[in-house]
Amino acid sequence: MSEIPMIWKSGARKEAGELLTRLWSTGSDEAREKIAQTIIAGPPPELLDRIEPEERNSSRDRRIFDRLAIIERVGAPPLNQALTREAERLRVAYPHWLAQDGERALFTTWSEVRIGNETNYSSDALKEMEAPELAEVLSHEEEFREGLMDAWREVGVAKPDLAIAVMELLTNTAAAQPPEIYQYGLWGVRDSAALPEYRTRTLSIALALPAETFARPEIVYAVADVLDAASKGKLQDYESTIFWELFDATLLAAAMDPDNAEVPEDRGWISLSINRSMGRLATAFLARLFARGLKVGDGIPKDLVSRFDLLLSPGTDAHRPARVIAASRLSYLYAVDSSWANAVLVPRFDWADEVEALAVWQGFAWQPRIDEKLWPALKPHFLGLFEAERMEHMRSTGRNMAAMLMLIGVEFGASELPRDDVRQAIKAMPGTMRTEAAAWIASYLQQPNEEPIEGRNPRADELWTKKVAPWLKLVWPVEPEFNERGTSSQFARAAVATNHRFPEAVAMLTPYLRVADADLAIHELASSGHPEVHPEASLSLLTAIVNLDTLYFADDVGTVLQRIGEADPALMNSNAFRRLDEQLRVQRH
Repeated sequence: MSEIPMIWKSGARKEAGELLTRLWSTGSDEAREKIAQTIIAGPPPELLDRIEPEERNSSRDRRIFDRLAIIERVGAPPLNQALTREAERLRVAYPHWLAQDGERALFTTWSEVRIGNETNYSSDALKEMEAPELAEVLSHEEEFREGLMDAWREVGVAKPDLAIAVMELLTNTAAAQPPEIYQYGLWGVRDSAALPEYRTRTLSIALALPAETFARPEIVYAVADVLDAASKGKLQDYESTIFWELFDATLLAAAMDPDNAEVPEDRGWISLSINRSMGRLATAFLARLFARGLKVGDGIPKDLVSRFDLLLSPGTDAHRPARVIAASRLSYLYAVDSSWANAVLVPRFDWADEVEALAVWQGFAWQPRIDEKLWPALKPHFLGLFEAERMEHMRSTGRNMAAMLMLIGVEFGASELPRDDVRQAIKAMPGTMRTEAAAWIASYLQQPNEEPIEGRNPRADELWTKKVAPWLKLVWPVEPEFNERGTSSQFARAAVATNHRFPEAVAMLTPYLRVADADLAIHELASSGHPEVHPEASLSLLTAIVNLDTLYFADDVGTVLQRIGEADPALMNSNAFRRLDEQLRVQRH
């Protein structure tokens, strides 16, 4: 039996879940695409061999569902189109399935010991009550109130029918109820709101809340969260009517929530936006917009455009989290309705308003997409991003913008941006951003090709000669302080990715290379045909980047040296070869 990938091993479910979460939130687009393909393909057939034939499809789908749920909880970036379609298929086929809450999703089995707020009523005790009795307890029990609410939320997660019935009872009573009942109750049934059997009832509860309760910020957030969950499924006409009625009421209330107008001290706009009611409303709105299946140039539908304008409300601080979320979908919105985007969203990227521009640029950089149509709209504001303080505030998303700078110069043409300004932007980057820019170059040259030659990509030669080499010569600074170890390692990988142009690439990139922790580059060199076909250039690359004291896989160096010597014995007498060979011998002994 072949080795089962870790993602499908029950015994490694926690580790695989944590790895999925990390790769989805911080990995490259290519990594997320590979994750999506792996999940949709499902577990290997041999994993299901011991399951009854009639149960194999549902077992396979459940495993996919659980992995999808882990990624969906990450939130940023959202599921791609393929995973969204798969999630919808599973929800339709298995409407009773619910994703496990929090850490539970990472374990096959779960046992629990309560550590938290003290309460007279455990969640198990509450689950055994009938709705009227539970409603009475929630309304009148004062002792250990916070612990009671925690247990009540767990009831909503485990028994949404009961929790919804309780809230329906309470909204139909004349007496005012403590607002935390609805806050924790809606929190508990949040995921169930995505299911057809619970969606309308949950939305109707929120609509029935007294005005003074509904206006409270914690209730507004809970309702916005429910709308976000409910937006993911296919809505019937009557459900859509209730959804938009509640959406409009929540939007008006969210505009009055001071938390939405907050400016984060750390300038972390993405984190703030996804954790504010206005950001949740934007996510819900966009999910319903995506559900329309709009194509390029269709325009924002007439029944949604005024609502979208109100949601974004340019110039209003309380709506900024919505604009951050919308900016993260700018490429899609621009393709659907460029006129609307140019009028409403693109002007927010102008650095004339520093706070606003930083916020929406962070949103855009969260999951950036650019094409020849969108680029002219952002071009006037793009290079303004590459100032030291602004890049510091961009945090991890700045790396995506460094990669995009390379994409624009290579794909759209070097003439798109002033050479000196681009060079200054590269110099102003932190080292991690420069490394990301160089990594994009390497990945660009490693694009797959159907007819590999000598183990490398023949198309890379054309990309190198016509696009990459001219761009790097034009803009990349040669000063050592702007070519760190990480940058050097990525440029070495770029050279290895070429084919017949490898000697030329090594010669051109040598001024940018430094002794580095270049295990991956050396491993890729060892996996290529360059040591035999281009032994002298391979030795030059090793000489430029190898530090045997820091390499984890020094054996790759030995393998490459041996192949170089066999291909061109004369090189074994060179000082460079002898020095590396001697260092390797000393290290091995």
